[in-house]
Amino acid sequence: MVSGTSGKLKDLFEQVPTWETQEAPELSALKVNGRRRSDLFREGVALVPAVRKIRVYQYELGIFSPELISFKIRVSAGTYIRKIVMDISDRVGFPLRLEKLVRTSIGKLNLNQADSYENLLEGKVNIHPPESILEFPTVEIPSTEVKNVLNGRKPKLEWIPGTEFLLVSPEGEILAWCRKEEHGIHELDYKYLRVFPKN
Repeated sequence: MVSGTSGKLKDLFEQVPTWETQEAPELSALKVNGRRRSDLFREGVALVPAVRKIRVYQYELGIFSPELISFKIRVSAGTYIRKIVMDISDRVGFPLRLEKLVRTSIGKLNLNQADSYENLLEGKVNIHPPESILEFPTVEIPSTEVKNVLNGRKPKLEWIPGTEFLLVSPEGEILAWCRKEEHGIHELDYKYLRVFPKN
């Protein structure tokens, strides 16, 4: 590491929890007019920088040496970890590379719940039910309305818990993914984004 760079570099890594915005990398899955930015970038199309709000919920700087820097971080959805390293590299004027990235959790799942590749090949993986993974609020409907939902008819709801929600049966089976109508005539108007038919 270049002399005098170490202190500045450590300061930059320690400032990461204060970051509130991030410019998405050119090679990203974000879309511009229906096309991926990465595809447009490869075609040489000039792109307006896509700056997004981010939030760092937890951050811990671990090893800090001339050979290796490690950190743990929990961030809001859509935050690019590789871009954090790229941005620090640009600011310090010193090349850095991300050697290893381990996703320890996503949504309600974490590494402790993960299965091995060997179990996958042997068909022994633990299949998590959607309701244990999805973070949408749910509305339980009477059993008499289940058939109506599966046929695309919308039951009248007494309340809507959020912008997007799931309709579930009394047994907890997910029936439909719904979204509240922002400009509906009635406060409880909603539409189906997808109905999940029974097999």
